[in-house]
Amino acid sequence: VDALESGVQSGADLDDGAGGMLVEEPGLTEVRRWLVAVDRLTRAVNSPAGLRDVLDLVAETARDLLGYDFCAVLLPDSTGGHLVITGWSGLSDEYVASVNADRPVRLALDGQGQAPSGRAFSSGRVVAIADIAAEPQFVPWGGVARDQGYRAMVSVPLRTSVTMAASR
Repeated sequence: VDALESGVQSGADLDDGAGGMLVEEPGLTEVRRWLVAVDRLTRAVNSPAGLRDVLDLVAETARDLLGYDFCAVLLPDSTGGHLVITGWSGLSDEYVASVNADRPVRLALDGQGQAPSGRAFSSGRVVAIADIAAEPQFVPWGGVARDQGYRAMVSVPLRTSVTMAASR
């Protein structure tokens, strides 16, 4: 995968290693983008980078690959009672500070009354909200979310091999 970062672009000619040239198939360009992203994330996880740097890279990578305007990675706080934004891309520092200080996402054992990110984390399932203004569980974040530019959202649980690691 190292060679994938060396300037190979969409539709580029590739050296076949025997002095000839190959033309990249159109579908491979997207696969190549994802492989490069996985390589970057793998390197970051295995580097001495701090957790915040790695989670910012996770958010930036998801935002880039999926075409989102914003992305955040939420982790449980030290009490396990709330999710807090721990890594982000495209969000203002003020928004993150406001949500984490004034409106952390509450986790409930029964999953009732939870925000979309809390539901994704608790259930292990993707939660998509087409219109945050119509989502009753999103009311506590409505004002700051609108100020940030949210209209819709998707919360995707990130898993480890054993347990739920985060919600994005």
